[in-house]
Formats: sequence, C-alpha cells, structure tokens
Amino acid sequence: LFAVVNRGRSFSIQINRIDLGVFCRREVVQLISVLDPRVTEPLLTGRIVKGDKCSFGILKRMLLQTKPSTKAIKHLTRYAIEYSFHARKWYEAFLSKAVDNSMRETLMALSYSHTFMTLARHYSKERKRVLSFSDCLKLDSQVRLVRSVLGEVIDGHPVKAKSIVGLIEDHELTLVNAIS
Repeated sequence: LFAVVNRGRSFSIQINRIDLGVFCRREVVQLISVLDPRVTEPLLTGRIVKGDKCSFGILKRMLLQTKPSTKAIKHLTRYAIEYSFHARKWYEAFLSKAVDNSMRETLMALSYSHTFMTLARHYSKERKRVLSFSDCLKLDSQVRLVRSVLGEVIDGHPVKAKSIVGLIEDHELTLVNAIS
C-alpha cells in the first residue's frame, strides 16, 4: 500500500507481507528523481484505491519519463549499504535474543539492500527504463533467495541462523566489490 499526503512525516512499515509507505508529495517527487523503489514500485505496479486519480497519473508519468542518472545510482548504492548495516544490526539482535521479530527484520533489511544494489548495478549499465521489483527478482538470484527465506520466516517455519549469516556475509562482500 502506498499513500501520498500533503503534509506530515513519511514512514514505511511492513505488516506480514504487506508494505505500507506513506510519503509527503514533495518527497515522492524527490524519490522519483532517484528511482527509489519505495515509490517506484507502487507507481509502476499499483493501482489507485482511493484518492485523486489525476495526481496518481501525473506521478506515474513523471516516473516513466525519468531516466536513470548518476545521482540515482549513488542514491541506490547508499541505501543498499545502509540497509546492509541494518541487516547486520538486526541479526545481532536476533543472536542476543533482544527482539522478537529480529530474524524477519534482518531478512527485510537484507532484501531491501539486495534490491537497491540490483537496481544500482543495472542502472549503471542500462539506462533505458525504470525497473520493477519483479524485474529485480529476474535479474538477481540472491534477491529471490532472500525473499524465499523471508517468506519461510513470515510463515513461521524455522530457519537456521547459520544460513542467514551466510546470506549477510555474501551480500556484504558483493557490496564491497561493487563500490570498490
């Protein structure tokens, strides 16, 4: 679910398998310019449930006319790194048993990091069109793997911590190689 408001603070949360993003209009326009998937995905694949169809259409057209830029690639890489740090922090909380949902949060952050990095890598080579999350799933097997494990955790299936740390370490190595 995606909501655009005229004023207030932006936030994103996930409830089970549903992402909810609430953004102020000014921020949506800024995030479109850097092809941030938190706004591009709902605009590309979503439909309006309630609100101004004209405004939704304007934002979607703005997105479809946006070409990947160096600024967008830097933004996506920065967030890939930031979400990777979040994944590591949540994983450490899981190991210390400090937070109940920490395994799910670890995998969510890792999934976001993979998605942002996949987009950054793709846009650095191919600057023709905006990609959706399903495009990322096709491009990167690691995104598919992390999402699969996340689905298992959400569905209540046990997942070994050792396999999660392997996913985190592999991704951190990929990030280091990508930014070197």
